[in-house]
Amino acid sequence: MAHEDVRSGGALKHFPGQDLDVHRKIANLGEKTFRWESGTEVHEAKFNYTLNSPAAQLLQILRGWLVSRNTWT
Repeated sequence: MAHEDVRSGGALKHFPGQDLDVHRKIANLGEKTFRWESGTEVHEAKFNYTLNSPAAQLLQILRGWLVSRNTWT
């Protein structure tokens, strides 16, 4: 997934109406929230665990960013 796709929402199309949760009995891994804002337009998707490949890739990128950010602060 290219960084431009991440900034623009790419394959996730800014999350409107997207159900990213796997909806199976699995451990509670903590609710994740993807939120996209542009002016007054706001879209959000919440999930515990996802099999959606673009969402999983975005989650990995964001986790990596948070780890690197915490390393430097």
